[in-house]
Amino acid sequence: MAFHDRWHAYLPGWELPKMQPGYFTAHLGFIADYIAEIFHHTLRPRSFADLYDRHFHLGSHVEERDRKAIAKTTSGLIKLIHPDGECTKAELEEYLRFAIELRRRVKEQLRRMGGVEYARVNLSYIDRETRQESFVSCKELGATELIPAEPLPPGDVFTVGYDADEGRITLFRIQCSVSPGGGRFSVVGVTSKGVRDSARMAYDYLRSSGKKIGIDRDLSEYDVSIQVMSLTPGKDATDIGVAFYIALLSATLGRPTGAQLVVLGQMSLHGVLSRVDSLGDKLWVAMDAGARRVPIPTENSRDFATLPAEILDKLRIEFYSEPSQAGFKALAE
Repeated sequence: MAFHDRWHAYLPGWELPKMQPGYFTAHLGFIADYIAEIFHHTLRPRSFADLYDRHFHLGSHVEERDRKAIAKTTSGLIKLIHPDGECTKAELEEYLRFAIELRRRVKEQLRRMGGVEYARVNLSYIDRETRQESFVSCKELGATELIPAEPLPPGDVFTVGYDADEGRITLFRIQCSVSPGGGRFSVVGVTSKGVRDSARMAYDYLRSSGKKIGIDRDLSEYDVSIQVMSLTPGKDATDIGVAFYIALLSATLGRPTGAQLVVLGQMSLHGVLSRVDSLGDKLWVAMDAGARRVPIPTENSRDFATLPAEILDKLRIEFYSEPSQAGFKALAE
């Protein structure tokens, strides 16, 4: 992780146009050896790393490695475009924003690999004259939101689990349907042992405790079909039982689940809840996917002090002390 943190910029190759014949000039140009000498002997010793400091300074989330990377990238851009170092404030701001964007991509990858330890990704700069702070993001970040902003159909739930074999935290989508039949129970899609066991425990618990929460039907008289989709790399999880319970409850009652919702938690065959491990990392995955509400077991309340401020600002975290309470919190009103 420390090695990757020393990359200055992550160039988005998908933003670069493919080379075409029309890009080549018919005019004279410098031969490679000559321009290489200019770059190496004339421009390399120069530094414009502190030029941006005339008009801007970097925000509080910018750490020393970030500052060094941003300054050097900005300096390199100025060398290529303004070898004499003369550029306007507007031009300097454009180069600074681009340098921050390239560094932000490095930070985003670090956050995905290292979790909460690398959570400070909101890089910004401040105009010395107006005192206005501007945060720089990456265009592709908005495209990662997978969770709709409207309520989901009955039986449809998002959750985040940990794949121990892959060492990955994975976003899952569970879709459940309940129809009159002979009590058949099936799981399709991601059908690894951990997923199947969690689904079966949730089904058996709802079947045995349904009458206590007002369900007037016997699940053994219905066919239950569950589809599990892995939306990020990962094939197994042993900690998503509460999401299965909510999907079953929602499908049985015919009630949709809430918008921008991700459910975390595991339960036993008797409905005993387990503490969510790696809570901060799972909340990051949920937030990146577009979640705004996350029910978690009350047992995890002690973890609040360790959660980054950005998570607490953007997510509405709701506690539940038993599966049925999580279920009715998750159903759309």
